[in-house]
This record gives sequence, C-alpha cells and structure tokens, in this order.
Amino acid sequence: VPITKNKANLTMVFTDNTFLEGESEIDKSTLKSIEKVYYKNRVALNRDARRAIMEANYVIIGPGNFYCSIVSNLVVNGFQKVISKSKAKIILAINLTNKEGHTNDWTVSSYVNKIEEYLGRKVDFILVNNEKPLAKQTKYYKKQIKGELLVKNDMNDSRIIEKALLSHKLFKNKRGDAVKRSFIRHDSDKLAECVNKIINK
Repeated sequence: VPITKNKANLTMVFTDNTFLEGESEIDKSTLKSIEKVYYKNRVALNRDARRAIMEANYVIIGPGNFYCSIVSNLVVNGFQKVISKSKAKIILAINLTNKEGHTNDWTVSSYVNKIEEYLGRKVDFILVNNEKPLAKQTKYYKKQIKGELLVKNDMNDSRIIEKALLSHKLFKNKRGDAVKRSFIRHDSDKLAECVNKIINK
C-alpha cells in the first residue's frame, strides 16, 4: 500500500540553510550537516495506508536508505498523528552500515533517537546485527567507504535484540546503476526469522 497518492518531491535542508530537492539529488548529497527532510507541497497520507496502520499489530521500519527510503515515509502529512494513535508495536531494524554524507559515524542510539523524533513515539523492538562480515566483504568495504565498518551498538536497552542478521554474499554495483548500492546487506531469511519470533512470542 503506497504511503501517499500525491506527487511527492522530497526536500533536504542543511544547517547552513542550503537545500536539495528530489530523491536522486538527496541520495548523492555530500558531507553536510542535515537539519531535516520534508515535502514542500502537501503530501497526504493515503487512506488505505492509514487504515492499514490503525489495524496493524506490528509496524516494521527499516532497514534501508535512512532519509530517502525510511524517513521519506514518516514525514508524509498525517503519518505521525496516525502512528501515535495506532496500538501496533513498532519493530525497528537498524541499518548495518552508515551512508556517507547522510549518517556518518552514527551509532544504534543515533538511529533510534532520530526515528523516534520523526515518529513522535517510542519503538518497541530494536533489531541489531551482531555478526561480523567476511574478510572479503571487509576488504571491499574499506576500498569504498571511510570510517567504521558496521554501526556500533552503544545502547544498553531491554528493547535491543541482537542477532546474526548479515548476508555473506558480496554485492557489487552493476553497470548503469545511478546510485552507489549497499554491498553489505541483511540476510532476508535471517531478518524474517527474527521478526517472526517477536510476533509469534
């Protein structure tokens, strides 16, 4: 169910009062301090999405491109009001790695605090990977990205669930890719199993 049926042109504002418009431009943005993302035009919550959120037992957020794929849904007009009324438990899957230019040096608490700011409520479960990548994955990563390899868990919180969630496949960009894709990724089966255990429990 799409979060909105309106034309949605995402805007990112930096602390120096400069801004970018459009998901592709934001995705390629360089190292600047980000103030917020929002839609200039009125982007209303789809009625079907509203009903789905209100009827849901669980809402799963992430993993993905933080500002372009996750937060872009949370800033739709009406979403925060609906999620605050929903009785659904919220499962947040923390990204494995940080995105250069967007989330440099972020830790688990950085993701949790920022998501809760956009949600206007606490999350109930926080899924964190505790598995190390293969040597070849590390070597490839270090050639592409500066800084820490994986997002560090700096939280001592009962909501944290640490599991081996990493895929050991080596992903590379394909010819024609307009954006730099993640090459260290979650294993979808491991992640699904973790979510299923929470729900079934």
